[in-house]
Amino acid sequence: MTETTFKVDNWLIQESYNLFGARRTAAQMFLPGMEPFGPFDLWATLALYSLLDPNNPTDAVETTPTELLETLEFAKTVSEALGGYATFTSEQYGLIEESLHRLYSVKVQLRGFYSVKTGGRGRPSKQWVEYNERILVSYGYIYPPDVTPPEHTRGKRVNVNRTKTTNGDPPPPIWKLTDGPRPVGIRFRLSPDLVEGLQGGRIGTTVFPLQIFKLRPQLINSPIATRLLVWITRQTKRTFSRAIDGLASEINVKGKDSRRTRKTLLDYLALLKDLGIVEGFAAVGDRVTITKADAWHFPRGDKKLASEDTDDDPEGDE
Repeated sequence: MTETTFKVDNWLIQESYNLFGARRTAAQMFLPGMEPFGPFDLWATLALYSLLDPNNPTDAVETTPTELLETLEFAKTVSEALGGYATFTSEQYGLIEESLHRLYSVKVQLRGFYSVKTGGRGRPSKQWVEYNERILVSYGYIYPPDVTPPEHTRGKRVNVNRTKTTNGDPPPPIWKLTDGPRPVGIRFRLSPDLVEGLQGGRIGTTVFPLQIFKLRPQLINSPIATRLLVWITRQTKRTFSRAIDGLASEINVKGKDSRRTRKTLLDYLALLKDLGIVEGFAAVGDRVTITKADAWHFPRGDKKLASEDTDDDPEGDE
């Protein structure tokens, strides 16, 4: 991959704070008020966006679990069984497989008023937008060309999808052959609604540097810091100011003690400064002013507001 950046649809980013929770695992049954996905699922989703063809984002993408683990900066382990060969562990492969199964199986609800680009000149039109579908609209295993795919045969196959859905219904089947060769890869397609921004529609996109994945090992156990990282990356201005309590609400950081919540956000801002994402920040009263580092600032020509026209609106790149 020669590109150094990739784009993510702003609609997905705006809703990500309510979709990807702080649970270390998302394998348990979804309950009302609980985010349907865990922190790793957000990282996996970003990795999927990074593999899209920017000119044809609705096309299916063929890849391998190994490529995804490499993208996500997992460390290989020396395997004695393979004569000292460095490889990923079965637990790591299982982690990425379970996440992809969730993204294909669990329906998400996205709704709200957004300033939507309608194709004509002038300001975007504010419209009510609603989505009740999966993040991945297709997913399956790729077999060698001379092998009949399991979805096209009724024998010697098994449904490997064990995902728990939000309403308790059985998830869509994901078939693997029980005999014969192993899969040589996977094929997925993101929902057309969640890549519309990449095609110039809706509320546009945010540019991410591929180096974001180098931060995953350090931030995977800090979901609030990850949300803050995504939020900061989305801002179109290099220096911007926000009410701290408003920021906490926007990225879905909850707490009974507002002082502790504010301290948590400032502590994570200090962490992001140490990691080189933030050049500096200053808290005065109930507001914080943040300046992005040069490597994390991607100025764009046409800026759009993504939600309500308020002082604390997130801004997204087109």
